[in-house]
Amino acid sequence: VESLPQIEGSGKIYLTTKRLIFVCNKPVQEEGFRFVAFAFPLDSLRNEDFKQPIFGCNHLVGTVDPMQGTEIQHPVDFKLYFKNGTNRFLTFFMRALRDTRTPPAVVAQTLSAIAARGDLGLVAAADPNDPSVVYIAQPDFSNIPQATPL
Repeated sequence: VESLPQIEGSGKIYLTTKRLIFVCNKPVQEEGFRFVAFAFPLDSLRNEDFKQPIFGCNHLVGTVDPMQGTEIQHPVDFKLYFKNGTNRFLTFFMRALRDTRTPPAVVAQTLSAIAARGDLGLVAAADPNDPSVVYIAQPDFSNIPQATPL
């Protein structure tokens, strides 16, 4: 990003059907810039590539296009390194990315067909603390007005 330093931090990745969120374990202070978290809609992602080097950690690289309503006005290149859980993350990430790039009507038909076959467990995630809660898709918040910074 122009005018922002290169930032490194360790933390956790959260993936929904609409976005990827990285949250630092501890905030990172770099050249007067405080980095706590970074989130972006999956539909703003391009040039994504998963790297599996012989030496070093597996990592996901890509570019996020500028997002309206944020201070980010230029594309952001990122690298996310993994210690473990790579296969599980990639399975859900690729599915979410595919669904993001597929027209909504096709996704709805596919989900209905999967549920009718009784294979909902293949496309949904259950909360291990409350198996009665099943996560299929993130709610669509696009119709909620956004707050304007003062």
